[in-house]
Amino acid sequence: MDNIYKNIYKINLDLKSKTKNALLKEMFKEIKDSEYILDKDKAFEDLLDREIIGSTGIGKAVAIPHAKTDSVTKIVMGVGIHKEGIDYESIDEEKVNLVFMFLTPNSMSQEYLTLLARISRFAQDKSFRETLLNASSEEEVIEIIKKMEIK
Repeated sequence: MDNIYKNIYKINLDLKSKTKNALLKEMFKEIKDSEYILDKDKAFEDLLDREIIGSTGIGKAVAIPHAKTDSVTKIVMGVGIHKEGIDYESIDEEKVNLVFMFLTPNSMSQEYLTLLARISRFAQDKSFRETLLNASSEEEVIEIIKKMEIK
């Protein structure tokens, strides 16, 4: 599997949404123009369908909205930072500040699970979360993720 940062299409350092659904739309807006998304409506619908199964708010201020879908040809990912935090129905009931949204083709189940596991592992690291939350540029976000992948 490639390094996570190689799959990042867009980074938003200043998410503004006030609700979970608005946040999902705002994050999807960041990645929807990727050349790897074949059907934008279906891709977003698949993200929403996954969220219905259970919240992708994994706790510790992190959410990982994701879906396997036939609407993409490669992994497409966006990273977002919400400075204030937003109610996301997370498992720990804490607000979410860091959002990692990704879509993978149905044919890439192993890569999908690997990516989900890596982000989940990164999210457990308090220093990673704090450093990412305070990042001031897209380049800095990439560097923080690169450093975490080396650990």
